[in-house]
Amino acid sequence: MIGASGLNLIGSGALASLVLLGAAAQAVAAQKETVDPQAAAIAIKSAEYLASRPAFSFGWFVSYDEVVEEKEKITYLRSGTTRMVRNSGFVMQTERGDTFRDYYWDGSTITVASPNENWHASADYTGNFEALVETIRKTTGTVVPMWSILSKDLPHDLLKNADAGAYLGKTLVAGKEAHHLAFSEKEEDWQIWVSTSETSPVPLMLIGTEKAKTGWPQYRVYMTDWNVDLDQDSVQFKYV
Repeated sequence: MIGASGLNLIGSGALASLVLLGAAAQAVAAQKETVDPQAAAIAIKSAEYLASRPAFSFGWFVSYDEVVEEKEKITYLRSGTTRMVRNSGFVMQTERGDTFRDYYWDGSTITVASPNENWHASADYTGNFEALVETIRKTTGTVVPMWSILSKDLPHDLLKNADAGAYLGKTLVAGKEAHHLAFSEKEEDWQIWVSTSETSPVPLMLIGTEKAKTGWPQYRVYMTDWNVDLDQDSVQFKYV
């Protein structure tokens, strides 16, 4: 579910990162195709927490690979901010390359706008969020960024395809303590780092490896600036 749309930056920490990924894969394999109950419980707790929040916002940064001519990997970037109010709508500002895309949904009208290209398109839509995402995908081929994090179905869908899972201990993500979890599915392996906060167990980072694709491309998602008590009245859902 999380891995369906959507992330390790190779630099001075490249060796440590590769060792970490290798350790994660070994740990998952050691589970002998079972999902560790501790890992599952932490992941589901985080998903249930997000699904229960009436309103929240966060910032995100994504890097993802595309394999060229079945041998070379090219990395692309995407980032944005998201504000979600259950049963009311969502607003998302994103950037990709040199292009901006803004999404507005007020429960009755969905608008996609490009501020730098000076255009917008609107359509009536009164279904739920999950159906809206699927309608956009089918009619335009566009996947709404970070949609699975926003979905109330996240607790149900998160581990439904997991064949194995492991708890890899606690670590720090940008100074914040997090549980490190790793899961394996038929077509994808993914790792997630979840805040150890008992009152706000939000996801902080996600790395997915698409092993069914040539070159095993990865995507890396970093989630920051969580506000789980967003003032609902502060969100302007209508595009002006």
